[in-house]
Amino acid sequence: MHSSGLTAQHFVLNLLIVFGFILLNTSQVLAGGAKDINWLKEKASGGALAWDHGGLMLIEINTGKSQKVGGGKFAEFSTEGSFLGWNDGGKAMVYARKSGTTKQIASGIKGHVSWINDHEFVVFSGSWKQIDVLNGKESVPDGLLKLTGSAVDGEDDLKMTEKGNWIVLSGTSIKSDEAGAKGSRPGSCAGALSKFGYEVGGLEHSHQNYTIKSVRSGGSSGSISWSIGCGGKGMDNNRFSSTSQEWIVNMNECASSMAVHNVKSNDYVLLGTSAKTSGENYGDFAHKGPTLDFGSPTALLISKANLKKSARASISINSGSLYFIQHDKSQALLINGAVDQIH
Repeated sequence: MHSSGLTAQHFVLNLLIVFGFILLNTSQVLAGGAKDINWLKEKASGGALAWDHGGLMLIEINTGKSQKVGGGKFAEFSTEGSFLGWNDGGKAMVYARKSGTTKQIASGIKGHVSWINDHEFVVFSGSWKQIDVLNGKESVPDGLLKLTGSAVDGEDDLKMTEKGNWIVLSGTSIKSDEAGAKGSRPGSCAGALSKFGYEVGGLEHSHQNYTIKSVRSGGSSGSISWSIGCGGKGMDNNRFSSTSQEWIVNMNECASSMAVHNVKSNDYVLLGTSAKTSGENYGDFAHKGPTLDFGSPTALLISKANLKKSARASISINSGSLYFIQHDKSQALLINGAVDQIH
């Protein structure tokens, strides 16, 4: 009996130790905190932060060097981080990270330069138009026209889903042409949509918590918190990373800096500067390096329905070369080459 009593005591003691260990580690994960740039390099090698500070500033995470790439506001990366677009006094400007070159793509625009993939964006200039930065081709985004006839500006947002549907955030309301996509912006300000529109976020009145809610099937809900406070201020102007739902950028209202925030761990890194005297500052974060550049081959997407099994097709491209295509099990085939026509 004595031996079994001792065993029971040990069992209870061990149970308490294990339980305490779980609690300790859980609180560490949930609490999060400030990290240095080396942590960010490990998590997002090849990444970059862009923000407005008397112009558009860009810092490449691996080198730690910052540069001014132009004037204007509302920097937004393309969906895979190859390009950076923004509005400079009604001009749609685009910077290619790979070559370090900047081009004016359109004029007379209002609101954001909103990327729908890694080389196309939509802008509003009296009406919506879709522009491919690789070849300059313009088209009309009919689905978007049906949802909204006005510019997406300030803390409004829009995304295209991976299925080609549209999601628009205007104030607190969300509109979409995808069945089942619904919701409203939480909090009091700083609304933003995550990549592909899976989630919507909003900053609570305290400026210490940013609430995230699911919009589409597969989206998640949660929040990030902020431990820096100064007279009722904290973080502001939060925006989801254009390349990943796992990152959020916000302005630090208590110091001259921006913050790159990890949604899963609640850890963050303070980078760059935010000019308090210039008013509201917004930024974006790409969690990886670029793959495309101005002059990269045009990407042609051929649907599965257009090809039979083991079908062959020749494609005339502007260099005069021919491509051989063979169907596989994927939903689509992506062929590189500046394509003129399919035979």
